[in-house]
Amino acid sequence: MHFKRRLYWLLILLAWIANGQARAEEGSTEAWHYRLGQGLRLGDSGLWLGGYASARVEDYRQSPWRIQLSDVSLFVGWNKGAWRFFSEFEVGDGLQISNGRALTTGAGYFDLERLYLDHAFDDRLKIRGGKFLTPIGRWNLIHADPLVWTTSSPMVVEGPFAVHTTGGMLHGSFNAWDKQWNYVLYGGGRNELDFKPASESKDANFENIRGVRLFHEAPGRFLAGISYAHYEEKIYRPGDKNLLGLDAFWTRKHYELGGEFIYRFGSRSTYRNPSARGIDQALDDAGANPDQWGLYVQGVAPLYDHWFAIARYEAFQREGKSSPAHHWLGGLAYRPLPPLVFKLEYSFGSDNAALAPSKVQGGIAEGFAASIAVLF
Repeated sequence: MHFKRRLYWLLILLAWIANGQARAEEGSTEAWHYRLGQGLRLGDSGLWLGGYASARVEDYRQSPWRIQLSDVSLFVGWNKGAWRFFSEFEVGDGLQISNGRALTTGAGYFDLERLYLDHAFDDRLKIRGGKFLTPIGRWNLIHADPLVWTTSSPMVVEGPFAVHTTGGMLHGSFNAWDKQWNYVLYGGGRNELDFKPASESKDANFENIRGVRLFHEAPGRFLAGISYAHYEEKIYRPGDKNLLGLDAFWTRKHYELGGEFIYRFGSRSTYRNPSARGIDQALDDAGANPDQWGLYVQGVAPLYDHWFAIARYEAFQREGKSSPAHHWLGGLAYRPLPPLVFKLEYSFGSDNAALAPSKVQGGIAEGFAASIAVLF
């Protein structure tokens, strides 16, 4: 019922935007302009619409196969002078069919993915307020399905920190050592704008984040960055956490090589919720490592006529575990147009018991997955 009600509100919002824009466009000399992957520009108003959609098939070990309309997202943006507004409304898992179950909308949810306002004083200083993607590493900032090469995400972005932050940000660029550097300073409290159900949310476990990111980028060629964040974990392993991250990305002639490393440390979990102890209690009581670390390295190589090969290696050690899990992925992608991609992959791992008791929380998956995604 909550999903349907929120969907109705989304439709009402879209109708209001369309009606208001139709009135604003009366007398405008500029026509609306649409280009696949770049959205619809609504005359000279500064308002634009875009979004993306994706569908996937998953057949992982020890889980029933499923087919789902995994994401439909709408972007609503506005740019005028030094001001920039951006919002993203998402309907997730709107349709799903799985082994032994009929087509259903029961798993669907509505979420406000992003909602923020930017003001640029100049290139050196910009301010942002609202809900935005947490600037840790590179993947989390570009994680939309049409922009990444695989159906599944690396484990390092599937649990150690919140995907979104609701709060404020200072960001900009400066010159040092004969290079241009970009910086981000941000902070937030609770994720009040998180409307996902707790079972789907990757943000409900975290609050009171403070962080910084510094990176150097040569657009279209190279990027290297470092991130630090301090926050509180509330549910799975409660306590104050510190996270240090490193990321790098290189590309040339459609070849790509990139990766990230995170190391999380802080106070030992207090288990305010006794049910969170589970199977990990013996390891923790025995003095197992209270820290957490992970990494991934991913390469992409062009094959023939818009076909690409993808390979990824991951290692991830959860807090309270004495050894890491390892994960390998191989796949193919067909990208006939930059905004459109078809993906097929197979993944497998070893030492997966190091992620017990929750495969989902650890972010690991073994088996086949395929998807189609389009940016419109």
